[in-house]
Amino acid sequence: MNSLGRAGRELGAQLLLDEVNPIAVALTETEVLENDDVVFKNYKVFYPLIASSGKFRLLLLLRDDWASKCTSKVLRTTTMGVRVKLEAPSGILVLGSIYRQWTTLEEVELRQLCDQITEMAEDYSRVLIMGDFNLDMARKEDPGYYRRRLLKLLLNCIEQTEFSITNLQYMAPTYYSHGVFDDGDGSSSHKTSILNHIYFRGLPTPLFTVLPTAMTDHRPVTVEFPLLQQSGSLKYISRRNFKSVSVPMISMAINAEALS
Repeated sequence: MNSLGRAGRELGAQLLLDEVNPIAVALTETEVLENDDVVFKNYKVFYPLIASSGKFRLLLLLRDDWASKCTSKVLRTTTMGVRVKLEAPSGILVLGSIYRQWTTLEEVELRQLCDQITEMAEDYSRVLIMGDFNLDMARKEDPGYYRRRLLKLLLNCIEQTEFSITNLQYMAPTYYSHGVFDDGDGSSSHKTSILNHIYFRGLPTPLFTVLPTAMTDHRPVTVEFPLLQQSGSLKYISRRNFKSVSVPMISMAINAEALS
């Protein structure tokens, strides 16, 4: 979810949290000042290092009921990200929230980010990384994409550290421009991209849903892991249970593009 700290979007973010009720949230492209009092009902807030602009450019939220059940420890923070270790009787999970900005040093900063991803993979078996990477996954095979080299650098790191990536052909774009642009054939359309990425390791393949909300030009992405906690261990849900199927699951199964 993008852009907290602008024009009352905190209220919009809280309403979305109330509706979706996620366990953990990566809020990116935020403009939170050091002295701002950021409060989300039912959520604990983790901060990165403050940027040179004097603002926090991302936040990581953890729902209070999970925060009370787990021992949470901030492992490391940078201006680009924050990672938190959650420890419970069922095991350890590391959450990482990332916001990679457009800068003149973006290759240097991307390599630093890859080093951090590698470090997480070396130290922990179950990791979930989520956020705004500002690299268009939809154009990874496009030779004309001017950031393709940076994207391949990131994807090489993801492959080497054995993280998994969502199946992109079933994922709607996560970025929609607010304005429309000339397509060159007399028609116009919104520019779209897949800039918000989610990587995971040591976890089962989740269901990804891009929510059709235009609160910002980035659409919120939800990730639902098919896990059950029984007798202190995590297990897959292997039996189909159509009675408990969720609306996002139905939407994705019918037509992911319809979410736009």
